[in-house]
Amino acid sequence: MEDPQFSSYTEQASIYARLWSLDRSDPQWACQESRYFSSILSKSNCVTTSLIDLPSLLGERPISNSKFNNGTSDISEFTYHPSNPLEPLVLFDSNGNPVAARVPLNDPHALIPSLENSVRKLPLKLAAGKSVATRGGFRVFAYGVHADYSPAPRYNADYISHQPASSAFISNDAKPAIDILSRWYRFLRPSEWAETQNVVLPAGLERRAGPWTTLTINVPDVSRPQDGEGGIKKSVVSKPHTDVLDHKLSMTGVIPFRWDGNWEKGRVVLFPLKTVLEVGRGEAYLMFGAAMHHGNLPDEESGRGSLVCHSRASIHNWWIKQQLAALEREREATRAEAGGDPQAEI
Repeated sequence: MEDPQFSSYTEQASIYARLWSLDRSDPQWACQESRYFSSILSKSNCVTTSLIDLPSLLGERPISNSKFNNGTSDISEFTYHPSNPLEPLVLFDSNGNPVAARVPLNDPHALIPSLENSVRKLPLKLAAGKSVATRGGFRVFAYGVHADYSPAPRYNADYISHQPASSAFISNDAKPAIDILSRWYRFLRPSEWAETQNVVLPAGLERRAGPWTTLTINVPDVSRPQDGEGGIKKSVVSKPHTDVLDHKLSMTGVIPFRWDGNWEKGRVVLFPLKTVLEVGRGEAYLMFGAAMHHGNLPDEESGRGSLVCHSRASIHNWWIKQQLAALEREREATRAEAGGDPQAEI
């Protein structure tokens, strides 16, 4: 049954279904995809900011959280972009590089309610010794691979403890939404998207979130006091932060969803861009989360959760070390073949 929330733009939303239904085995796939996205982008709201350029943004150190006073007192002069599920919004830097985007999800009247129902069926219980996220009072669960404080990549503890539900969710239920974000990522930032594909994980491990290493699920903490009459849980409201453990050159994709209550729209602040994006149910957004200070404003409606597609810096650092080690082994072999000549190089 169609969700009434999306009935007003079902016809327009069907436009975005065309690309996803194309046969990927078609040799013209890449051409069709590029042409399709270009046609969408030509109709989108494109905004250029002179505030930053991408190289400077990626080279800056993260800004202290305290500077923004929880993100509520320094945004009165920021540009506000209301939700629009019918067309994308792309933010460019001063040199014309896409640095953030809000995008519609394909066929939201079917995709979003199904995704929300699937999330609610997951065994989202905090593991022993794991606390609620301090920067927003919500529960965080990570499905994917990482090498944080470890010499080699491994699956997240949540992903392992929630099996087989976690594997089924990330491979089936969440896959349509992840694929859409991945295609937008590839279109907007093709070089960074391609770079994420070059990482080869050890045998027995695989990337589970499209081009990203990890899918993180944020849901309200059910142990907290309930809001209002009727027992509606509070929303996930992430305080201003920079994702310092993520890969700085990788874009992060975020899909907000209704976990409980009556949530329809939320607001994310992108501080370096001096921008507030309103993101509604059926929309997602992309940004450089490891380089861009960001956070949520409190929702007028409660019950919001989010799926976050991101790449851990530890995986990319591990891969660089593997490449450097392989190069050194080749050099050693070349020197050995040259009779130990230290000047012999590849």
